[in-house]
Amino acid sequence: MLLCYHSARIFLFSLFALSGFSLHAAMIQTSDGSKIKGKILVTDQDFVSIENSLFGVLNIPKNTIVSISDQDQTLDQNKEEDLSTKKILTNSNSKQIQNYPLESKKTHGDTSTSSKKNTVNKFANLLKKISEGWKSEVGFEFKRQSGNTEKEAYATEILSKRKTKDDLFQIKLNYKKEETNGIDSKDQSKYSVQYDSYLYKKFGWFIRQDFEVDQIIQIDYQSVSSLGLAYRFIDNETQQLRGRIGLGFDRKVYQNKYIEEQIVGDMGISHKSQFCQWGEFTSELKLVPSFETSKDFTFHHDSGLIIPIAKKSCKIRFGVKNNYRNFVQNSTIEKLDSQYYTKLIFSF
Repeated sequence: MLLCYHSARIFLFSLFALSGFSLHAAMIQTSDGSKIKGKILVTDQDFVSIENSLFGVLNIPKNTIVSISDQDQTLDQNKEEDLSTKKILTNSNSKQIQNYPLESKKTHGDTSTSSKKNTVNKFANLLKKISEGWKSEVGFEFKRQSGNTEKEAYATEILSKRKTKDDLFQIKLNYKKEETNGIDSKDQSKYSVQYDSYLYKKFGWFIRQDFEVDQIIQIDYQSVSSLGLAYRFIDNETQQLRGRIGLGFDRKVYQNKYIEEQIVGDMGISHKSQFCQWGEFTSELKLVPSFETSKDFTFHHDSGLIIPIAKKSCKIRFGVKNNYRNFVQNSTIEKLDSQYYTKLIFSF
């Protein structure tokens, strides 16, 4: 009888050992530095189940376990509550697994996930930094003239700027449509991108790209790429005066497929002055001469008075523009184009 009793004990012990069943207190340390304390319930090929007094039953993947050591069941539970927590993968047959304790120390176990998060955060911060500081405005012009000449014109302009202490980046899009005595006299689209960077207090450099399409003067498109030096004559809160001088490459493609390419100059000056805490006066001059022939040059002028009519979100501009093109292929096109205009501007 005694022999049968001992045989049964040996059989049950062997059965529990083979199944990985255990009830002793232990501490599991994982590859990411986490320490989980509690009673080990069962182990299998992939997981070790441990009952933690704070978080209940947890399934720990074996491939993340560094060591398992015996611990006294009377360990102070306050130490467990001081640890931070993190969610882990659970087994669908076990109780709902919530979190397992983690210490603040992290090792290479989280390197891949952490690296991805850092990359996403850096990209998000970069987009945020790029988008900050932009100011945009949309302007609408309409002009109608009657009498000896019936003329009707409208124009739309979009301007976006990003200005810092030593940098200025601006994008300008402009479209103008004009009819004279019922015949199209202007169908013009202009695109301009310019970046100014001041390396010193007043001296800097600029790069500029202009693109123009006008079917009326028989040019499919004109592109001018410029690079040069910039100078700040005045730069304060109420007044700015800036100048630039540089060289550019001018390419014209005519409707008859004739291509004209030349080196040109790019000279300009811009002035902005604020007065009476509400009014603003702006003026811009631009000269683009050709180095190959003195007969070919263009001159642009735009001056205006800007008055806010709804705080700073809506303004009205009264101004004058002059565009002079010394050489035109079509003799019916006037060299000087002057315009007095009123523009409604919405800022955002």
